[in-house]
Amino acid sequence: MYDIDKLPQFIDIGFTGEHKFRDIQIDMSAWLEDMPNGVPSIVYIRPGETQNDAYIPTTTFSNNILTWQFTQTDVGGIEGNGVMQVWLEETENTTLVKRGKSTVVTVRVNGAITDPGDTDPPARTMLLNLEAEAETLAAGSSATAEWEHEGYYGDYKLKLGIPKGDKGDKGDQGDPAPEELITPAVDAYLAENFSNPSNPPLDRSLASSSSAAPADMVGSLKSAFNEFESNISKSVKSKNIYNEASAISGYYIDNTTGEVQTGGSYSYFDYMDCSEYSTLILSRSIDTLAGINIRYAFYDANKNYLSGGTGGGLTVTYDSDVLRYYATIATNGAKYIRLSYNTNEVLTNRRMCLGGSLIYVPYVSNLIPKRTDDNDHIVSSVLKNKQATATAASMGANDSLSVFANNVSTANEITFYAKITSFNRIDIGHVNASDKGIRLAIGNSKITYFVNGNNNGQVDHGLTIKDYIYVRIAVNNSNNDYKITIITNGGKYERTDNYWSGWYGSPVVTVGSSTSLTECKLVYNIDTLNSNYWIFGDSYLGKGNVRWPYYMFADGIKNVLLNAWPGASAQDIYPAFSNLIQKGNPQYALWFLGMNNADTTDLNVYWQINTENFIINCIANGIEPVLATIPNTPTQNNTKKNAYVKKCGLRYVDFASAVGASSANSSWYDGMLDSDEVHPTAYGAQALYLRLIADFPELLNMKELPA
Repeated sequence: MYDIDKLPQFIDIGFTGEHKFRDIQIDMSAWLEDMPNGVPSIVYIRPGETQNDAYIPTTTFSNNILTWQFTQTDVGGIEGNGVMQVWLEETENTTLVKRGKSTVVTVRVNGAITDPGDTDPPARTMLLNLEAEAETLAAGSSATAEWEHEGYYGDYKLKLGIPKGDKGDKGDQGDPAPEELITPAVDAYLAENFSNPSNPPLDRSLASSSSAAPADMVGSLKSAFNEFESNISKSVKSKNIYNEASAISGYYIDNTTGEVQTGGSYSYFDYMDCSEYSTLILSRSIDTLAGINIRYAFYDANKNYLSGGTGGGLTVTYDSDVLRYYATIATNGAKYIRLSYNTNEVLTNRRMCLGGSLIYVPYVSNLIPKRTDDNDHIVSSVLKNKQATATAASMGANDSLSVFANNVSTANEITFYAKITSFNRIDIGHVNASDKGIRLAIGNSKITYFVNGNNNGQVDHGLTIKDYIYVRIAVNNSNNDYKITIITNGGKYERTDNYWSGWYGSPVVTVGSSTSLTECKLVYNIDTLNSNYWIFGDSYLGKGNVRWPYYMFADGIKNVLLNAWPGASAQDIYPAFSNLIQKGNPQYALWFLGMNNADTTDLNVYWQINTENFIINCIANGIEPVLATIPNTPTQNNTKKNAYVKKCGLRYVDFASAVGASSANSSWYDGMLDSDEVHPTAYGAQALYLRLIADFPELLNMKELPA
């Protein structure tokens, strides 16, 4: 007898042609505790058949035991392996209320003699049914071999132990896999990961037969994997080795000898390690490098002078994509560089940078601090204070309590407690100063829902609110469901609703007229604050099946903080990022803003300022920043931002190429762009998700294993 929660992976159910000779029994007790009115059944696919041939065999059920006695219908076909799954269903008036499914079990139907003339001798039967498995043994040990066998006509298994051999010479690199082999592989991945009742499979009929999307998308993904290693290298080498705070005033570097000389209006910067670079980028914003009298010198590991130069010998270029002047300096294998300039000509707001980045990044001793824990992929972020709390000794009409502003859409909770002197109404929710967001007005008899300031309906809570009130709003992680709980001396009320839009402003409680409270406390908790992966964005970070996070959650990646709201720009989201890093430090922060910061003929300056502030604060807090290209659309031009992202030297996710939208006015690959010409379809959302895990595979570290 088998327990429903402990079914084996494999069950032998007999021989072809048998009828009511064998059976299996399954104890359903564990599941019936939760579903006492459930009716069990077995869904079975015979050897050699497909899912379309699945059927429910005859079973009996008594005293919590499900019995399947195998008939000729079940085992009368060919020998081989089929599959079965146990279902338990509760219905009410023919309507399905609840359904549970067991693990899928492989069932074996063994071959049998059908005609004496066809009888196989034991040796041939052994060979026909032979299975083999091998394990690698330590080098130098002896090889082993042993048999396993069940029944006269059962399976034979040869278990081999093979010592590990010496490592062979490295072979020649093969040709790249042809597209006709890669395309089925991508399709297989989609089918495996995106095919379930709540998550329909990719429908290639969305694309016309003439569309080049699948092959182009696969080529894009291939390039992403090929570029992954170089992207990691970029993220390390994009640091700024120039530390403005370390300036030594009154001296300059003699570029012909490497010696330090006295010079009243100069400052120099002592030995800076440049060994990671074959070429240094010296860049500055706002004005040219000319006129600041730069002098520099290179040294070996023992700090012996090698060579030097001046700013006058550099070729200065202005890059309109990143709005900076820059020059390149070959290091020629040097270990150190020292540099000086005329202090009167250098202002801090010019944001000078020396290193591997064309854009400005702040100086830190190491751009990305390396984690020392062997299990760095599961190390929690550094929590400073996971909860935010606001308190008040007393509150009256129009008084409010709030905590820091953010736009977190993944799992979070708002909790409020107070003692009641008199009660008429309190409003609790997550809204900004313009009342954008959602708040619940809890009155003496009803809850009124306000969405973006508009009355969205009422429900009766049926409570007599007195003495004290406790309110808790818990927001779901992978969808927008939420649950409200109210407890008072008059009882308890609970309700689940399906669309929480509290992504704006601050969690807040406001007291209504004729209400007086004491010992008030508001607590806001973000469950995903402990994630090592924080993602910031706009409507592309929604949770429906036309947004890529839907497929991330469906793929088992759930402990990720999403901070976004529809229509958000970089300047809208940056304040929330700045607030959140006061509460925790992830290992990575992914900045996917820009669709609502369209470029004109120039780079959108609001996007640039806030993106650079994001990068600076990431580095200052030991967080690795990851950027993204933004797909162009017929209505949105993002080419300047994308050029900036590709030139800045930081890691990025190439969303634009994933959907064929790297050029201005792109219409995307067929079937990927919604009719609004801004957002993806379900097909496009899946392509964006696949590109994300191609360019940033670390995210797969958070994938939950199936039960």
